[in-house]
Amino acid sequence: MVDRLKVDQTAIIAGTKYVLVSNINIPLRYLEDGSPLKEPLFNRVKQFIDVNYGPAQNTVWFEISATYQLVHRESGSTREWVGSFNPRVGPLIHETAVYDATFLNVLRRICVIEDIIQKLITFNNLESDWVFDSLHSIIIHISGFVPRDFPILYVRNLIHGKKRKTGRQIATFDLP
Repeated sequence: MVDRLKVDQTAIIAGTKYVLVSNINIPLRYLEDGSPLKEPLFNRVKQFIDVNYGPAQNTVWFEISATYQLVHRESGSTREWVGSFNPRVGPLIHETAVYDATFLNVLRRICVIEDIIQKLITFNNLESDWVFDSLHSIIIHISGFVPRDFPILYVRNLIHGKKRKTGRQIATFDLP
């Protein structure tokens, strides 16, 4: 569902706290040059982070990756890929950084479709039979430690209890 402006959110037990993880999927239509949707969307993303992570009073991190299509050089078969094509390279578009007052400027600078496509095309030189074909969406990954009584954990039903579950609860919803 790369064409949906949505959030996938989960929580992972980490000692006496949880790591709250949110992945915001942004379809390309929101990022096109001259789109009147772009700046309001960036503000919505910032507001989402402030509301969902701000009250925790802890450090929040973000990184930017993408969902894109790869094509096999010989067979022509395709596959959709999320994140970095080369795990040794890192998160693909923007390395992990602390969420702070510069966040909106980072989004404005990094979320330029042509620049992202150029970055992905450079992966075509890797020793792989798979090469970049087309960009589908941008993913903003956000994470931060929150206390066990953090309200969002209850609102989104992300609490695991004391025992570790084999499967995590994942809440999927439209970006508010």
